[in-house]
Amino acid sequence: MRWYYQYTPHDVWDWDAQEPPVLVNSKWNGQPRKLLLNANRNGFFYVLDRTNGELLLAKPFVNKLTWAREIGQDGRPLKNPDQEPSVNGVKVCPSLIGAANWWSTAFVPDTGLYYVQALESCSIYTKKAAEWQAGRGFSGGTVRNPPDETPKKFLGHRGRPPVLLQRRK
Repeated sequence: MRWYYQYTPHDVWDWDAQEPPVLVNSKWNGQPRKLLLNANRNGFFYVLDRTNGELLLAKPFVNKLTWAREIGQDGRPLKNPDQEPSVNGVKVCPSLIGAANWWSTAFVPDTGLYYVQALESCSIYTKKAAEWQAGRGFSGGTVRNPPDETPKKFLGHRGRPPVLLQRRK
């Protein structure tokens, strides 16, 4: 293994990265690069140099994103307070299913656009006391949908168009 990138360190929301990464040979800041594109369940779109793992871009691709305000220069999320599961329950966006979840993505080299089906939704995460036992399922809490919300799927929506990597002539 030459490098790795952990999209959601200390992931208490179960946003394991199941989305298909897209490998692209394209210009980045005027230079040819071998890129890895990923619209992650955590609501951020990532561009990495796939030869060395350097983070080139991390920006939200959904509007409902409460767990972090941004991804820092060091590649780690700058988390918002009070977004971890609690005994009383806490509303976190995106939802358990994520802002993207193994839905097909596409990159169009002629336009430089990356497309992903996005899900605008939240979940209420509740922590409960539980003891781990070998051979039994363990979650340490529950998740439910907020009663006042209807999840919506989008492709290029509400001020968040498909991600433009570069403009072609």
